[in-house]
Amino acid sequence: MTRNRTSDENLLARMATANWALLALLAISGYLVAGGIFALSLLAGGVTTLGNNLWLRNILERILIQQRSDAASYALLRFILRYMLLAVVILVALRMGASIAGLLVGLSVPVITTIYFSIYIQLQHKGD
Repeated sequence: MTRNRTSDENLLARMATANWALLALLAISGYLVAGGIFALSLLAGGVTTLGNNLWLRNILERILIQQRSDAASYALLRFILRYMLLAVVILVALRMGASIAGLLVGLSVPVITTIYFSIYIQLQHKGD
């Protein structure tokens, strides 16, 4: 049996899958340990940040593939819009009684996954 290894070709897909799996695992664990409000806050933060990352990836692909002449202004406008929307979503979640700790853990999901994959790839290429 051959092992399906992470490579440059499938890294983004594996990271996306790992992000959603980690979010689900943390939400279930958060519900069992800290209750429903914490778990919902964690889900809100995680879905928000993963949506933010997908939007960023979409913007970068459009800039790189289309070779836009107005790439700088296009990216800057979307950057501002993304962070304004992110701030509004977090503010609404907090106004609705979300747990700050839950939101922070949810917002950290891609960071945790990125650190994991960075270490994994470094160890994978250790003998190269």
